[in-house]
Amino acid sequence: MRDGAVAVSYEERGAWVYLVAVVATFAGYVAVVLGRAGGGALADADYVAPLLWSLGISIAVTIVGRTVVEIVRPGDGTTADVRDKEIARSGDYVTGMVVGFGVLLPLALALIEADYFWIANSIYAVSALAAVVGTAVKLVMYRRGF
Repeated sequence: MRDGAVAVSYEERGAWVYLVAVVATFAGYVAVVLGRAGGGALADADYVAPLLWSLGISIAVTIVGRTVVEIVRPGDGTTADVRDKEIARSGDYVTGMVVGFGVLLPLALALIEADYFWIANSIYAVSALAAVVGTAVKLVMYRRGF
């Protein structure tokens, strides 16, 4: 490690890659759907294919990104230690809480028989929000501790 450089674990690097992938693909999805709406009603926009592509691209970017990061700046190893496991557990707990409360939105939309567009997009938005919040919690814990 260079003077002044902060050691970044394999798990923390993965969290950064995941965060970037989720934010970028969700933002790209929103831009595509807004573009397809063309100023008309959002619910009339074709969203299924972009949503599926967005999910697939997010997974691929996460895998490729993590591989590239480890090639460019290899770490000391890929084994998670006790600290990594506790941070992952805490971040996953927060992610679960966000999903638990966030699922109320698509449930309410389904109960009022909203258009499929709104139900599907609320599920995707809640999932993306949960991923961002949970990963942010993990990254804060890596930098500041428990």
